[in-house]
Amino acid sequence: MLIWLYKEENKIKAKYYFAKAVKSNPLSQKALIELADLNIANKNYDEASQYLDRYKQIVAEDKRFLLASLKIAQFKGDKQGANKITKVFLEKYPEEKSSLESNKYVSEQRDKTKLEVSSVDSVGYIQLGKLNTI
Repeated sequence: MLIWLYKEENKIKAKYYFAKAVKSNPLSQKALIELADLNIANKNYDEASQYLDRYKQIVAEDKRFLLASLKIAQFKGDKQGANKITKVFLEKYPEEKSSLESNKYVSEQRDKTKLEVSSVDSVGYIQLGKLNTI
């Protein structure tokens, strides 16, 4: 049921139920990461960071944690932090470069400026390149 609420974009109810799940089970990995994602979507980056910190205490820096952390760093304009996270992500998951392309921030920038992820520079920051149009 909780997944349905989130997928149906009923974010207020989803946030309520995930918060309730965390209250009854503070070690609920699923609820913590979902609350982080919901807060990122609502641009509540400080609150999202708190949920990510709690999540990281339970789970190692997994793919979802790193992608959520990258979103926060990018939306806050923290290029140095984004570089570091991107580098860690690519070291841990080199086969998942495409996951960076699906990063919401990158997707929004690509949509606004008709850009695509074309490479990753020496410190791991996503480089954007122009799309070739037909």
